[in-house]
Amino acid sequence: MKQQVWERAAAMPFGELMFECPSYHLMFINHRGEREEMTDESRRLSDIRPFAAIFKFVERVGVPPEKRLDQQIAELIECKLDLSEIPLKVEIEDCHQSLQELCHEVVTRRANSSEEDRANYLYRPPMSLSQLPSYLEERYKNKGGILITVLYQSDDRIDDGCNKHTASVPYYQTASFVVRQVLIAKAKKGQGNVHQEDYNSYVLKICGRNEYLISEVPIHQYKFIRLAMIRDESPIVVLQKRLKLKLKECDLPNEAYTPPPLPKKIDIQTKTVWDIEAKYSMEFMYISDMNIGDETSMLRIKACLYHGEEPLCPVVQTNDVKASSPIWHELVKFDIDVADIPRMARLCIALFDKRKSKKARKGDLPIAWVNTMLFDHKGYLKSGDQHLTLWPRKREMEFEINPRGVIGPRPNYERYTDKHDDVDMEKYGTLSIKFLSYGDKIIYPPFHTVLQLAAAYAETELGSFKTNARDQAAIENLIEGDSLKVMSESEKEALWTFRVKCIDVPRSLPKLLQSLKWNRREEVAQMQALLQIWTELQAEDALELLDYKFADKAVREFAVKCLRKLNDDDLFQYLLQLTQALKYEPYLDCALSRFLLERALLSRRIGHFFFWYLRAEMHDDAVIIRFSMLLDAYLRSNQSHMKILQRQCDALKQMAILNEEMKEYLDENAVKDKLERYNILRNKLEDPKFKSSLCDFYCPLAPTCKAGNLIIHHCKIMDSKMKPLLLEFENASDQFSLGDRASRKYGEPILIMYKKGDDLRQDALTLQIFKIMENIWQEGGLDLRMIPYGTMPTGKETGLIEIVQNSFTLANIHKEIYGNTSGALRKDTLHTWMKKKNKDSGNFRRAIQEFRSSCAAYCVATYILGVGDRHSDNIMIKENGQLFHIDFGHFLGNFKYKFGIKRERVPFILTPDFVYIVKNDRDDNNTELSRFTDVCEKAFMLIREKGNMFINLFSMMVSAGIPELSSIRDIRYLLETLKLSSHEAEALRSFQGKYNDAVRNGWKATLNWVIHNNAKDN
Repeated sequence: MKQQVWERAAAMPFGELMFECPSYHLMFINHRGEREEMTDESRRLSDIRPFAAIFKFVERVGVPPEKRLDQQIAELIECKLDLSEIPLKVEIEDCHQSLQELCHEVVTRRANSSEEDRANYLYRPPMSLSQLPSYLEERYKNKGGILITVLYQSDDRIDDGCNKHTASVPYYQTASFVVRQVLIAKAKKGQGNVHQEDYNSYVLKICGRNEYLISEVPIHQYKFIRLAMIRDESPIVVLQKRLKLKLKECDLPNEAYTPPPLPKKIDIQTKTVWDIEAKYSMEFMYISDMNIGDETSMLRIKACLYHGEEPLCPVVQTNDVKASSPIWHELVKFDIDVADIPRMARLCIALFDKRKSKKARKGDLPIAWVNTMLFDHKGYLKSGDQHLTLWPRKREMEFEINPRGVIGPRPNYERYTDKHDDVDMEKYGTLSIKFLSYGDKIIYPPFHTVLQLAAAYAETELGSFKTNARDQAAIENLIEGDSLKVMSESEKEALWTFRVKCIDVPRSLPKLLQSLKWNRREEVAQMQALLQIWTELQAEDALELLDYKFADKAVREFAVKCLRKLNDDDLFQYLLQLTQALKYEPYLDCALSRFLLERALLSRRIGHFFFWYLRAEMHDDAVIIRFSMLLDAYLRSNQSHMKILQRQCDALKQMAILNEEMKEYLDENAVKDKLERYNILRNKLEDPKFKSSLCDFYCPLAPTCKAGNLIIHHCKIMDSKMKPLLLEFENASDQFSLGDRASRKYGEPILIMYKKGDDLRQDALTLQIFKIMENIWQEGGLDLRMIPYGTMPTGKETGLIEIVQNSFTLANIHKEIYGNTSGALRKDTLHTWMKKKNKDSGNFRRAIQEFRSSCAAYCVATYILGVGDRHSDNIMIKENGQLFHIDFGHFLGNFKYKFGIKRERVPFILTPDFVYIVKNDRDDNNTELSRFTDVCEKAFMLIREKGNMFINLFSMMVSAGIPELSSIRDIRYLLETLKLSSHEAEALRSFQGKYNDAVRNGWKATLNWVIHNNAKDN
């Protein structure tokens, strides 16, 4: 636009007085009514959302690069913090400096690494480093190798004939071995000479993705190859020159960076809390800027000191005051010595409305809360006035006081979006309190002092306890219990008494931590000493230590230390939970934040999902400070990736605008006809505003797949209430193949659904758990052919869903074959449809096996997770026979009811038509049904072996705010399905009973489908 204006302006009077075009930038009024300067002129006008189509050319006066970067980051994460009014200002500034130092060190290390390491940072595909299952090893020994199809370029094109080579490769060979074979084959075809140095000049790329097989590892360790082996398919790769690897995308360290000054040494004369001989006291003063209650309302404050989930003392409360004048100036004393307060103690405060009106509910009604740490981030006991903005109480909160809630008051910020929380928190006001001063700068004792106390305590008490066989058995039973088990006081005392014996059983650490009394400094010191010699846990066991009930800094650092041995693929498996665990950290700068940031900077794939997991929750005031700081640190150190992420965000904004415009038009005009809907959408997508912006970006669901131009005639708007968009893009990841036959054959198009108005976090969690289950089954020798399709929440009630190609709902299959009613009732409907889609007898046999395997997987998975609302529109089948479930709006036993009757009449879906396929059209084929039953039982027991890990993963997600996962009570459903407190044989018998119930009463689900098909005629 600038260039066009400049060309016309040059021909006008005084045109010769203008400077060169680059000497000016554009200024405009944004959608918030503020002046904004265009710092990035590569962005589209539709992306910046000007208030009106009026722009002003302003002469550049030299915007500092750092300021320009600040603005770009603030726009990308849609938030800019105002440090001037934040109580945590000093902590934020210290954390920013610390994260900047970490990022500089990691980026410098990355820049100085080998070429292979830098290539792996950008292009490394997912790996499967576990040992090859024996059944695969045997299969490919008999076959002689994996058949790999290698495409290679000639004049920037792929030709199906001469430029394709199929190599038989032993599974233990490397990618470089495949390269040598292909180059030798090329030479034999007369397509060039082969020299030894050529072998290192080429690399294999996964077709359709920006992923390269670079590492010198057995090819079966690449997950792409492993999956092809499991499915008995021929993987397709592309031979490319190494020169095409754009290693310059690895950002270099900031040359202007200056290291922070050395921290001041703590004066050894500084008084510690252990020197104070007094009960802990504080003063509640008043609430300002509050607008709640009526003339009958009386306000009361209750408060308690907590360490994680454990109260350190009884609850204290204030006198009642009128809501119209909420002033207390009341000193309260907690029943705990200052010397016994642990380092991570927090003050949890709740505000109650004590109503006396006859019309209102009598009693104390909790209405607001706030939590704050007793020590600051440097370890000093807080003193003086504190002003804490109150948070509103939400219905789903378990307790009157909210120790699980975020630490600190509501932040002050400027949003770069119209998104906001539904609750107006301003009316709850700001609570002013005063921490008493016990002297000048009281600090928590340094670590060596803690160890000295532990040593003295050990000398006097530790050696006097011995265990007998009965004690040892009791301890082992305690340790083996599930992670949700609440120990009695006597059990806690027994475990703590024999704590030294627990060292020999490292996984006992979570139970031991729950057995000590955190309000006794001698026990806390002893636990700190034990941690120094504790053996590292397995990563899946260490996850439990990041739950909110484990608040101690040293414990959480120990957990992170255990996680450091995870490779990128295993870390990615738990990344969703680890980002949620950040909400339980008491301070901004913590071991978990630094660990995740470091790993994000060392893997572009981890960095991509780290960015989106954080950015998707930036509408939540509870995390906005912590998440914005981590996002700022990541983007500031990864500016090449920031441009890619900005392009994704711009595309998503256009999807949101398109979805809103389409939904508004269709609703206002009551458009029902599908062809008319299609034509309206097509005309919209032909608009240059959308056509030019919805292209050329890496897909957030699959960050190595580049979306090219829209395939407009394949796009559509769905019929459901929120009118989601189904968009199909050309795959531009292999640029040389765009537009020719090979691109259509080898480069799979990218299909995504953009959905606005539904919370996709529960779907994302369910599908993540499905992926973990599938990995466990594959390692256990079961290939159950699940389809845990991608789902990515991108903001509040918005997100993307991967579309599985060539798949159909049961409802549509019923209608196509025999009609809505007969199709659901007849047991041969699906069998007939599969035969129709797989006319070749070999393909049909494979389709039957695909169905059996995938059906077993989803029977077990949906039963364990208690997935509800299963009907014929959220169960789908691919043409190749794979069955899969979609839409997970209800889980953990939250089943739907109609007129007081539970819709789910069976533990899981195993209807007569499913059984008919399992038996392959033979009612007397009990052999196949018996095999299917055995597979289900084995799959169940494999998951049960990892039961505690699944409990931990769900526990870490309680902070996410998912409606059906709001408390630990919800997770107890898993204890019931997995029977973790029972013996293996008893658990298996329980599952067998549920399985028999599902088969016996499958007709009840069929009846539900008949009703659903006719009510929702597709």
